[in-house]
Amino acid sequence: IAYAGGELTLSLGATNGYLGGRYAILNGRPEVQIVPSELFEAINRSRDDFRLRRLLNFTAQKVSEIELSGERHERLVAKRVGDGWTVNGRPGSQPFVEAWLKSLAELKADAFPEEGGDYGFGRPVLRVTLKGGRGAADQISLLVGKRVELIDQGRIRYYAVGPDVSQPFLISSEVFRRISPRAEALLE
Repeated sequence: IAYAGGELTLSLGATNGYLGGRYAILNGRPEVQIVPSELFEAINRSRDDFRLRRLLNFTAQKVSEIELSGERHERLVAKRVGDGWTVNGRPGSQPFVEAWLKSLAELKADAFPEEGGDYGFGRPVLRVTLKGGRGAADQISLLVGKRVELIDQGRIRYYAVGPDVSQPFLISSEVFRRISPRAEALLE
């Protein structure tokens, strides 16, 4: 543990069921302490457990336009008009468009890829762009790249990346379907 005054080493031992904690020694000192078991559990978590999983950070009420496009998806543009929405210039179903927007707001990574390489963001399968009222300076995009079939887990996932392009994510095929509706599903 690093702190302003230097560095400490915390060694955790076996659990003590009677006292409800784990044995601990600090910097090899002779005193044995009892610390909460939760401390061991928190320290023992994987790096991925501490990563932010939310892909897009935006306020739904400020979104004025949602654009969806991609290699295998028809172009779809939903625009906020007053209290409602249009979808490709036709009246949109407000509950369905709002549910889609909520799915995008709640979008979280399933996992993080270990390997480097081509994730398919150069030719994305899907691009979702959310625009605010201030033009290009007020927009964020989500790119969905290659499809990944995880043989050992029997699941299909997709690489995805939000505004922070330095860290790709994996999203499930169920999430992919939820964020890429057909225009007909959003019309009145």
